[in-house]
Amino acid sequence: MDESMSNDECYLLFAIYRWPGTSVEEFRNHLRETHGPLAKRFPGLAWYESFLTDNAQEGWPVTSAPAPDAFAIMKFDSEAAKQEAAKSPAWAEADADLPGFIGHFNVFAVDRITWVPGK
Repeated sequence: MDESMSNDECYLLFAIYRWPGTSVEEFRNHLRETHGPLAKRFPGLAWYESFLTDNAQEGWPVTSAPAPDAFAIMKFDSEAAKQEAAKSPAWAEADADLPGFIGHFNVFAVDRITWVPGK
């Protein structure tokens, strides 16, 4: 286990839910073709990955809360870099893209623990 995360690193984890009435395929296409490319332009962004959930369902479940349609993780070089990114034109453009695409999202500041390093 590697817990050698620099104190300057800043990670954000997003749980993303699609706009009501948007199909799973419409959501995924928009993420791949429009929103992802907008977000990857954030200044100070060290890396950015999205994960599409395999169990995304059309419509809303009747007896339980909906599951996220995707997750995204962003790593910024520092907390200051994240704060500057949030003030940038690229951030504003990505934010303006949300209506009609993302119904809501939850965002969490997280610490990273690497259990198995990449090869």
